[in-house]
Amino acid sequence: MDGETRLARVRSFIEERDWNYNYAEEDGCGSIDFEYRGLAYHIYCP
Repeated sequence: MDGETRLARVRSFIEERDWNYNYAEEDGCGSIDFEYRGLAYHIYCP
């Protein structure tokens, strides 16, 4: 499974729950930042 597929699955999961998130991509590396129950999470694909 490549990085794009993993991030797409995470984005889908977050969107299904109607959570706010930020997606950014730089130099071919995507990342997602979101908060859940007061904790900040950062997921990236190298």
